Amino acid sequence: CESLKQIKLPDSVTSIENLAFAGSGLSSMVLPPNVTELGDLILDGNTGVEEISIPRTVSIHGWNGKGVFEGSGIRKAVFERGMTEIPVEIMKGSLYLNEVSIPD
Repeated sequence: CESLKQIKLPDSVTSIENLAFAGSGLSSMVLPPNVTELGDLILDGNTGVEEISIPRTVSIHGWNGKGVFEGSGIRKAVFERGMTEIPVEIMKGSLYLNEVSIPD
């Protein structure tokens, strides 16, 4: 789906499965506020999405030994205020990540 440039995920989405937007041409992505589960490699091969805000509702992600944003161009991750625990290895393999914002 290289021609996919924009997407609006509805608030009803609570899970994004492994490789969901791998190879896409997305230039930005907003995770729905009610998402609780993120699969592995959801943006694998995508270099257009450079910043991602992770909702406080996210508590688990896929466990195939890969990271959620591994293989992507994510440079900045912002964890939403109110998050009390950062999921294990959520940023694993995010090679371009150079800025993380964690609220009080």
